[in-house]
Amino acid sequence: MVEEISLRMSFSPQSIVTFTDKSVKYLYAGSAVLDAYYGTSFANDKDIFVPSHPSRDESFFVAEGYHAVDIGNSLYGHRLSNVSKVVKIMNKKTGEYELDVVFVSVHDPAIPMKVFHAILENNFDIKICALAWDGDTLYRPKEENADLERKTSVVRVKKTKTDPLNLKRAFARMNKYTYRGFALNIILSD
Repeated sequence: MVEEISLRMSFSPQSIVTFTDKSVKYLYAGSAVLDAYYGTSFANDKDIFVPSHPSRDESFFVAEGYHAVDIGNSLYGHRLSNVSKVVKIMNKKTGEYELDVVFVSVHDPAIPMKVFHAILENNFDIKICALAWDGDTLYRPKEENADLERKTSVVRVKKTKTDPLNLKRAFARMNKYTYRGFALNIILSD
């Protein structure tokens, strides 16, 4: 409970997107949440992950001064399965992208956030990135995947013969998190 109060005080991102359907829930995850948790400032953007279902209206408005750019699923498609689309939100004044809205296909439009978090954690390559926040609850990665206190994390890298770029991307991400002080346990998978 203390962690949630502390995180709420240090991680209160400006509301840049407003969903038309007020029942749409999402999780902040990745670097920005890790920064808030550890009191660091490595992240240069924020990521929200939205459970996506065809029966739901997923349209949203962006705050004044921002612009939305739909980039398909290419940015996250190599890291997460079931990404249906990614929308980058750009600050018109600075020209910087400040938020990635990542839509992840799910089978249940009313999926509980705890279940959605488990799906994200299962799909993240670097498991520490699954530290997530919905504005009220902190969702931690499973202990066998990441130890927040010791800053250790499992990394799952898929072996591939047809996509050598996958290994290059994986090593770039691993370097990023190693630089941030994480010890990584690499597991190669088929």
